[in-house]
Amino acid sequence: DYRYSVNRKEQLYLGNNVHANHHQPLWAHGGADVYIRNKVVKLPDCTKMDGGGWKLVRHVPANTGRWHPAADQLRGTASYGGRGTKQSEHPWSIRYAGTRFNEFMFATGDCKKWMIVPRTSVLGWYSNGQRRILKSSVKGSPYFARWYRRKGVRHDPHLTLRDYRYSVNRKEQLYLGNNVGANRHQPQWSHGGADVYIRNKVVKLPDCTKMDGGGWKLVRHVPANTGRWHPAADQLRGTASYGGRGTKQSEHPW
Repeated sequence: DYRYSVNRKEQLYLGNNVHANHHQPLWAHGGADVYIRNKVVKLPDCTKMDGGGWKLVRHVPANTGRWHPAADQLRGTASYGGRGTKQSEHPWSIRYAGTRFNEFMFATGDCKKWMIVPRTSVLGWYSNGQRRILKSSVKGSPYFARWYRRKGVRHDPHLTLRDYRYSVNRKEQLYLGNNVGANRHQPQWSHGGADVYIRNKVVKLPDCTKMDGGGWKLVRHVPANTGRWHPAADQLRGTASYGGRGTKQSEHPW
């Protein structure tokens, strides 16, 4: 603090030819100098995590003191800052609305804090709602966390590694938007910024129609990523029809 340092030879800069008295360090320490540099910390490549296939679509660096400028609530319509990299010193986002994908990954720049989430877990409206996480830096198997994505709240979604109330002061936030200020409890300050990735993960499933001699016809399907069972309420009478004709690889119920 200035009042502590002023008489202890701890000043390091003053301008405009202000007089330097005997309490100031340049008298006995060879003067006073100013240096600059552009320090680049090489960040690891998060795109290879969990088998790879990730595309970086949004970035905010550590030095802004704010979260992502985007106010699209992760719909993928925001575009600003040009196409950058995770090393960029400015925030940027590319448009990804209309891109085929089924998973998000939210990660700090150093890849130390991260989570992989179904697209369906992020989208929709919820307030302190339980949303499914596939795996993360705190747990390697699926679990749920309570998040916020409220209609009309432009800085949402508020995405955290665990329940919001638990995570908020433990440096476990991984996404906020609309230029919300990032305080000292938020991880991008000390972890190289915050990034958003997408991928379309396709797991090739075996053909069950050949089981027990074959002849089977697939008539109803629910994918793994919904967190729910079949939408049909016909008690298997076969009267329900929805979702168009799909396959067992379809990412939507039908």
